[in-house]
Amino acid sequence: MPIDFEWALGPEAETQRVARAAREATRWYNMPLVSIDVETTGLDPYKDRIIELGVARFEDGFCVNQISRFIHPGFDPRMIDASALKVNKLDPRDLMTAPQFYEVYNEIAPMFEGAYPLAFNAAFDRSFFLHAVARSWPVRAFAQLPFFLGPARWIDPCAMARSVFDLWGYRLSDVVRVCGLPKREKHEARH
Repeated sequence: MPIDFEWALGPEAETQRVARAAREATRWYNMPLVSIDVETTGLDPYKDRIIELGVARFEDGFCVNQISRFIHPGFDPRMIDASALKVNKLDPRDLMTAPQFYEVYNEIAPMFEGAYPLAFNAAFDRSFFLHAVARSWPVRAFAQLPFFLGPARWIDPCAMARSVFDLWGYRLSDVVRVCGLPKREKHEARH
């Protein structure tokens, strides 16, 4: 494991490292960003499905548009594992008449124009998006080519937190706590 020499040099080096991270964060603050959060039926994008989606567009640090939707999983929602429903605080009845992924994607696609996608633990959300598109593509035509099939790089605040904070865990609740941000009571994409 490589040695973090800045940490070994003492508090002055640590202060400089945090200052560099803050400058980097400020650079992102002024860029158009689209924050994405998905709630799913499980952890495996090959077999599990998106059941809730939250998307918010930010320009110059302000939220200018947001959409949150339940997503029909493509099978009877009563068949979703009880643990997934519990962690996401969902009732299968909320999903019975929900739109399919492709219908919601066509609604949110314009929000991504010229913006960078952002998600906490981005690999998870991006993977579920890619699999949702792959399952939908042969069946339905999208109004626009999905943004994440191109060269877009996703911004991941979890990765940023790992480079700045020395924490035991890097769950969203851990990072929210150390940053002094308000705690979310519910585990859902709409918040």
